[in-house]
Amino acid sequence: MNNSDLLIKDFYRLFPLFNNLEKTEKRKLAASLYFDEIPAGVIYVNEGRNCSGLTFVLSGQINAYKLSENGREVVLYKMPQGEICLLTASCLLDQSIRFSPISVKAEIDATVAVLPANFFSYLYYSNPILQRYLLSSLLAKFYEVLGLLTDITFKKVDERLWELLVRRTHNGSQPLYMTQADIAHELGTAREVVSRILKKLAEQGRVTLNRGKILVSFPQD
Repeated sequence: MNNSDLLIKDFYRLFPLFNNLEKTEKRKLAASLYFDEIPAGVIYVNEGRNCSGLTFVLSGQINAYKLSENGREVVLYKMPQGEICLLTASCLLDQSIRFSPISVKAEIDATVAVLPANFFSYLYYSNPILQRYLLSSLLAKFYEVLGLLTDITFKKVDERLWELLVRRTHNGSQPLYMTQADIAHELGTAREVVSRILKKLAEQGRVTLNRGKILVSFPQD
């Protein structure tokens, strides 16, 4: 079994809805799919570029983000193993969206499968299961982005940063391996802002800062 066969096997395991296809459609699907390796930090989709197909994450993680005019990134949502890039689906289904409205970048090394636009359109309009899957996935990401918008609008950066630290360290039970720049990108703020808040938290005894590693603690009042 070659690497392509293994990747197709992973594809069916992670996206079992395609197991319901007829044998002839499965053969066409296997012949249509192609695979990309995306190293961490590499931009896979640039905002304003055409979408070539529907992207499925087989391993690793890719992030959808917007880039401001001054170069600041805001992560809109994350796509770990077993998820699809919904914005590529939107480009393919809605002819009024000719170009990608977001950028996509690998947070960690990722492998993706891409279903070209023509075969995706054929499957989508002939397969109600795929239609329901895309709709439920779209709703899930909508609520995820809505939560982000609510946080940005109604919460201060220091609140959002502390919540991120507590969540990512599982209430302080494990260290967080993130740089201040990475945290700033995720929160949609400047690295200097993150640095200032972390310094204040360290003075309060709530975090211990090492190079690329943060420990969270909950000192007694």
